[in-house]
Amino acid sequence: MLSVSPAQIGGGSQAIRSPSGGIGSELSVFPRHLGVVLPSGALELRKLSGTTVWWPPEIPGQGERPNGVAVIAFQAPLLFANAEIFKSRMIKTIDGYDEPLSLVILEASGIADIDFTAAQVLIEILNHCRAANIRFAIARLESIRAHMALNRFGVLHELGADHLFHSVDEAVNQLARQQ
Repeated sequence: MLSVSPAQIGGGSQAIRSPSGGIGSELSVFPRHLGVVLPSGALELRKLSGTTVWWPPEIPGQGERPNGVAVIAFQAPLLFANAEIFKSRMIKTIDGYDEPLSLVILEASGIADIDFTAAQVLIEILNHCRAANIRFAIARLESIRAHMALNRFGVLHELGADHLFHSVDEAVNQLARQQ
């Protein structure tokens, strides 16, 4: 059985050692950026009063959130290594609101890459929202690589080009009016 200590995840390539030792018992497989792949979770964003900026509240309840709208950020590449974490945290966040949601916006500025597994998970989240009669949109997807992956893996087809926005405010203003 292989073991990795938490202290090993962070620097350059990290060694994984088999408890039995011996030749070939050390593999250098953990990339320097593994910490970026395993984020702390989905962040709810709120609009800073008097601005068009959406930001994680420093104090619970700080900022504005239109009724029925959730803006959620995920600040890591979406890859097979974190796809299930992403899905469970998104669904838990979406289902955890006291009031019914009509619109969920994924703020994607921190998503630099998306692989096939994560793309399928995004489609599952989109379908979860559809089943609950919640519209889903993506805003601030700045990575060309991630945008190309959404197109290549069929996520944009499922989402609809009219649900991909340059800013969260644009998405809220356009889609919240369509309720």
